[in-house]
Amino acid sequence: MLPTWIFFLFQASEEVASIYRELFGNPLYYDFTYGNSHFVVIDTNFPRKWLQPGQKYGFYNVNDGVHDLSTVDWTKEILKKKASHAFVLGHVPAFSALTSDFGEHPKSFTSKENRDKFIKLLAENNVDTYFAGHKHIIYAQVENGTKFFTIGGGRAPLYGPTTGGYGINTGEGPDYKGVTSDSEFDHGGWASGYHYNLHFPAGALSIFAYMIVTVNDDFYKI
Repeated sequence: MLPTWIFFLFQASEEVASIYRELFGNPLYYDFTYGNSHFVVIDTNFPRKWLQPGQKYGFYNVNDGVHDLSTVDWTKEILKKKASHAFVLGHVPAFSALTSDFGEHPKSFTSKENRDKFIKLLAENNVDTYFAGHKHIIYAQVENGTKFFTIGGGRAPLYGPTTGGYGINTGEGPDYKGVTSDSEFDHGGWASGYHYNLHFPAGALSIFAYMIVTVNDDFYKI
């Protein structure tokens, strides 16, 4: 079984990066092949000192000092590897299940332009799914043929209504596009600083959870 809990890296400072390297090794972005699937793990929040002004969360061309190529250039090359499936994993989601997406304290990438370039790269390389954490909620969205999952219901206080968005518990699955502020939500369990009048996409679900992905031949199931 793959140790999936190490995928969602959180490099908030040089000290944290140092601890991570001590425990898991020097590369802060890396890839591996398992069966017929290619996994690419990126770092979407390097220590602030390593970034340009205005950058925080996102897909920036930063070098961890171990690779010949910086992150973006490395990822472009590494995604050329042939495999039946390609999965990319990072800490920060490309799409937010909370308003707003961008800003000083972003719920996803800091910059829409940076996010859109990242999405385009995944689509051009037929990436099946991007998995992220960061936000304490479960959320699903499909864009340009790639599925985007936020799997953030694993530890800290949850951000959203404990019953999830409309339709999520009916067996129909998320609709990926709808938005609801259903007044019938169970509003218990809000994380500090989040309020009941936030608009949650209908694919959002605020529960403690994990996700199992099964790959079988040319198909994969989530």
